[in-house]
Amino acid sequence: MLRILFGSLILAIMLAAQSAAPLRFDAKSGAASVKATIQGDQTQEYTFTGKKGQTITLSLKSPRASWLVLRVFPASEREGSDLLSNYISSDTELKGVLPADGAYRVFVGIRRPEARRGGSAIYNLNVSLKNTP
Repeated sequence: MLRILFGSLILAIMLAAQSAAPLRFDAKSGAASVKATIQGDQTQEYTFTGKKGQTITLSLKSPRASWLVLRVFPASEREGSDLLSNYISSDTELKGVLPADGAYRVFVGIRRPEARRGGSAIYNLNVSLKNTP
């Protein structure tokens, strides 16, 4: 029994460690792109480091874009502290200004009704950071 609990704990730690993938920005364009698939209640998180005053633009393209939730928030603040979100509007492009230097997270998930039905979506996420003159 102890072996099963220990194995489950190790698996949970490994999954948590894999949950956030770093975005890799092109030095010349200042943009990063990701193509992925999510299903059901699965979520995907991406991390990046930004500077105060940078403009961030996120574009989410998918045949099922209205199913997807896109959120950006400081990495130090998990829930309820969205800098940008399409949770209410279903917008597929978000734009804003980073309020501080530091690490940020981009969250992609499937809206609850579709997630409960086990829906899946392929998406392309494009993120760009531009310095303010």
